[in-house]
Amino acid sequence: MALFGKIIISKARLKNIGGIVILEKKAWGQEGADRKKIAARIQAFPEGNIIATYKKEVVGYVSFEYVDEIKKNNSFSWSNITDNGMATKSHKKNGDFIYGINLSILPSKRFLNIGSLLMLEGLKNMIINNKKGAYIGSRIPDYNEYKKKNPKIRVDQYIKLKRKDGKFYDRGLRLYQSQGLQPIKALANYFPDLDSRNYGVLVFKKNIFYNWPFRTLIANFIVNLEKIYLKFH
Repeated sequence: MALFGKIIISKARLKNIGGIVILEKKAWGQEGADRKKIAARIQAFPEGNIIATYKKEVVGYVSFEYVDEIKKNNSFSWSNITDNGMATKSHKKNGDFIYGINLSILPSKRFLNIGSLLMLEGLKNMIINNKKGAYIGSRIPDYNEYKKKNPKIRVDQYIKLKRKDGKFYDRGLRLYQSQGLQPIKALANYFPDLDSRNYGVLVFKKNIFYNWPFRTLIANFIVNLEKIYLKFH
């Protein structure tokens, strides 16, 4: 983990767009966000765009917005909830919840816990700005293969499957589980993803420090403590 301490986490600026676009293409191919989408996100909500850099290369990117309560919505797609990834119309300045637009990690650097570091910044924002919780639409990249071998299983059953160590079977859900997010429900036709059979899974973390005093102090303490843990795991 020698590279861990050399990763720099910072807010994304318009000058970083070129590097983010390169990352998006390497991480997602044609599905990656283009310059227009990234610029729109930064302009709509600068604080909601965070990058991880290593030797001046963008190796991770997370973007999020504020939304109103969505748990009771029967179903929605990624495009609906994120304004097709632009956030211009979907970001609610006074929304009570954080919603994750995307999380992209350079494939060659996935072993460095960059995803966890970036999610920590979102959770830090949640606590400091007194949001009630954080939602994310997770992929379930192991679902397609599992379904082929177990054709009778329903997606609502699959997202509850866990390994012997108590962690979720699907590696997508395990990533969010590591930061305390739990599955709420499956979302059909959430986004085009063959591995997930076009499903997304709404995951959620409640802000247990909602309305507490000294939120900035609490958030910084938690994030710094978690970074120390990640450095050695």
